[in-house]
Amino acid sequence: MTNPQHQHPVRIKAPFYGDGSHAGLHRYLDAEFVNRFRQDVKRQRFEESQFVGWMSEERHSRHDDKPVLRLPLHRAFHLVSCEVMCEQMGEPALCPQRVTSAGFVIRRARGGKEQAWMVDDGEPRGWEDAPTEFRDPDIYRRLCASGVLHKRTDEPTYS
Repeated sequence: MTNPQHQHPVRIKAPFYGDGSHAGLHRYLDAEFVNRFRQDVKRQRFEESQFVGWMSEERHSRHDDKPVLRLPLHRAFHLVSCEVMCEQMGEPALCPQRVTSAGFVIRRARGGKEQAWMVDDGEPRGWEDAPTEFRDPDIYRRLCASGVLHKRTDEPTYS
């Protein structure tokens, strides 16, 4: 008999380099955005104009003052950053070796309904009404009944 994995609550908070009020949202205009983001964090460059002013340059929603995020098809890549910690005394960071999957899900509102960009077998299906039950749109990130992810053998692309 195997022991079930020990799970405890985690908390998400703003990244250390921001103003502490919200997650970091960054735009990169080249496909090497992950490596560039890592360099920007090391150099603490997020106060520079290219990081602060991009939201005002983007097209804005007709419903509010939020920017409309472009798709990778437009050669624009958006990266969300935050800090994740264990919700226990001292708030230690999660052990990176124990994180099996991480990501953010973006939704859009249409006609009072929430929609998700759906992909099936690597092919985009487009915007569809989001499922009402709690599940990730990426089949490889959905939790199984025991609350853990199945191991995967292939390396997925950014989605």
